[in-house]
Amino acid sequence: VDDAHHAHHVADAHHAHHAADAHHAHHAADAHHAHHAADAHHAHHAADAHHAHHAADAHHAHHAADAHHAHHAAYAHHAHHAADAHHAHHAADAHHAHHAADAHHAHHAADAHHAHHAADAHHAHHAADAHHAAYAHHAHHASDAHHAADAHHAAYAHHAHHAADAHHAADAHHATDAHHAHHAADAHHAAAHHATDAHHATDAHHAHHAADAHHAAAHHEAATH
Repeated sequence: VDDAHHAHHVADAHHAHHAADAHHAHHAADAHHAHHAADAHHAHHAADAHHAHHAADAHHAHHAADAHHAHHAAYAHHAHHAADAHHAHHAADAHHAHHAADAHHAHHAADAHHAHHAADAHHAHHAADAHHAAYAHHAHHASDAHHAADAHHAAYAHHAHHAADAHHAADAHHATDAHHAHHAADAHHAAAHHATDAHHATDAHHAHHAADAHHAAAHHEAATH
């Protein structure tokens, strides 16, 4: 589907008549189509014998006579051709994907039932499309603005994520400090413990030698007596 302004230029064989530029593609002027003479709102209500298909039969009820609703498909098959500008270009199923284009329904060209929208200027009723295309264009921009807002929120989320990372980094920093402090405390106690042990060991060593010297002296004294 082309952009909103040009989507009704559907390219399939049934719709070759969408070939010209958006404003003029369907304003063909050949003699067979004097019915293009009606006013812009009703041009597609062609009155000549070639266009009896604009009649009201069940297949084509959607050719309602008032310009705003002429091609607002009226039956279940085309219900998804919602007419409001917001949904016009949200093409519905594969059958109608190329209908996306003109805000109010790019003239239902797509399925076999509507081949009568065929390929020539017979369809001056495409004249209202330019008007609706502007709606689609605005709806598209409204949609862009909506996505832009989403992008804005995404940026917040992105920043919030980094803020959370920074927060965790700070936690990790404190955890590291705590870890080091713990080891420092261990080292301190270990040093104090060894210092105490060394002190006692020295005392014990001296006491032992003092005792030995004392006994040795006593022994020697006893021997000389």
